[in-house]
Amino acid sequence: LFRSGDCSGMIVRDAVVFLDREQGGKGRLAARGIQLHSVLTVSDILEILERRGKIDTTIVSQVRAFIRDNSFPLEDIPAAQRVLSYEERASLVEHPVTKRLLLLMSKKRTNLVFSADIACPENFLKVVDSVGPYVCVVKTHVDTIENVTTEFLTSLTRLARKHDFLLFEDRKFCDIGNTVRSQYGSGTFKISEWADVINAHALPGAGVIEGLRKVGQPKGRGCLLIAEMSSKGNLISSSYTQESVALAKCYSDFVVGFIATQKLTDDPNFLHFTPG
Repeated sequence: LFRSGDCSGMIVRDAVVFLDREQGGKGRLAARGIQLHSVLTVSDILEILERRGKIDTTIVSQVRAFIRDNSFPLEDIPAAQRVLSYEERASLVEHPVTKRLLLLMSKKRTNLVFSADIACPENFLKVVDSVGPYVCVVKTHVDTIENVTTEFLTSLTRLARKHDFLLFEDRKFCDIGNTVRSQYGSGTFKISEWADVINAHALPGAGVIEGLRKVGQPKGRGCLLIAEMSSKGNLISSSYTQESVALAKCYSDFVVGFIATQKLTDDPNFLHFTPG
């Protein structure tokens, strides 16, 4: 059931059963991030029957011994099948952006990214101030905001600190290294000064990552590679996606994950941002 749910894109968080046989199922589900809710446990039934004189202590001891000897410990689950908590993943990763975001999601109990496509800077800041407590990332398209000033960017970063979220500039860099380096590090918006995360197409090859990396990596910034798109008729192929993953692994000190419609790797160092 859970396997088919995973394949259909459903996220299973809870399971309800009438009887928990207490043979390790609850722990095994918890390892996959699923909380088990039961009406009764075998221990409950034993206690009720013994209290009402329906079974004696010998039967109770035999049943408890059977459960103990026929349980399925958590250690039997292959590591690849376990769903790590955000805290567990954070302890395994090295990049500061990835670690911070995982801990933020755990602390705020949200994995929502808010796309703030609002042209008026005053309204932009008001809306972000309202949703800030409930999201872990605010995504911007800074070149669509009217009259972006230093004061606006200062106010935006102040809100990010106030509500504890990351700023993700959805710039989709796609050019040769020297050009993206200038676009990222200088120019009108000085994106590297305030955006925790940016994204880029891998189409130009490793040069686009190297150019961005020279600016962002010393500042502890992170980059998402656009490995898949949700738009109808897009030209991204499966081989392009695979090459994007390979590039990410080569530059894992700067690339923190992917824009993708599905999970591309089990490596806990890489995040997956899903569009749409």
